[in-house]
Amino acid sequence: AVVVIAVAVAVVVAVAVAVPAAVGIIDPAWAPYVGGATTQVAAAVVVTAILAPLMTNYWAKKYGCPQFDKIKEEMN
Repeated sequence: AVVVIAVAVAVVVAVAVAVPAAVGIIDPAWAPYVGGATTQVAAAVVVTAILAPLMTNYWAKKYGCPQFDKIKEEMN
């Protein structure tokens, strides 16, 4: 399951980072902004990839999560 998630994240990253270049090719008026836009999208993807799991873990521990409840039951 972890491998599938990693592949899915890699595909999303590749597509997200490619969008500014595609827009620059389709409409040359946007070409001067492709480099900056690609950098911004890549930064947003990295920040999201780091913060989303941390925030999800915090939220699940604070408000509950069926998986955590199952794990607690198995430990007892």
